[in-house]
Amino acid sequence: MAAASDYIFGEELQLFLDGKSIAKAKNHTLTITSDTIDVASKDDGFYGASIPGKVNWEISAENIYTEKAFDELYAKAAARTVFEVVFARVQDYDSDGLGTKSEWTPDKTTHTYYTGKVTLTNLALTANNGEVSSFSATLKGVGALKQTTVAA
Repeated sequence: MAAASDYIFGEELQLFLDGKSIAKAKNHTLTITSDTIDVASKDDGFYGASIPGKVNWEISAENIYTEKAFDELYAKAAARTVFEVVFARVQDYDSDGLGTKSEWTPDKTTHTYYTGKVTLTNLALTANNGEVSSFSATLKGVGALKQTTVAA
């Protein structure tokens, strides 16, 4: 039976911009997809055939709205910039479950992490009556997503 320490909980993984986490994160999703190239011929009969094509990746994030976090992303969207992000475990994670930091930093010393350049393709601010405002962002990879594995 696996111990709790064998699992990585969602709150341990964060998206980092300019060396710090984006404030009030609710969830992050890293998606890696591969295009396929159709190479079916008469020799394949009724079956299709394909080979791997280009690899694409993106990261989506949902956060509780803070002006600072939203404005940082908005500025990047408005400027149409390409910028670097890090998707990694947080440094000095507090395993008692209490969020004790307002800004986390990435742990690049003891765990696998991912880095790459992105462009912001979607930024949505949601302000529903009677609820806490939130925003979501979609960051599309520009070039390779680099995986770095650090030896324990």
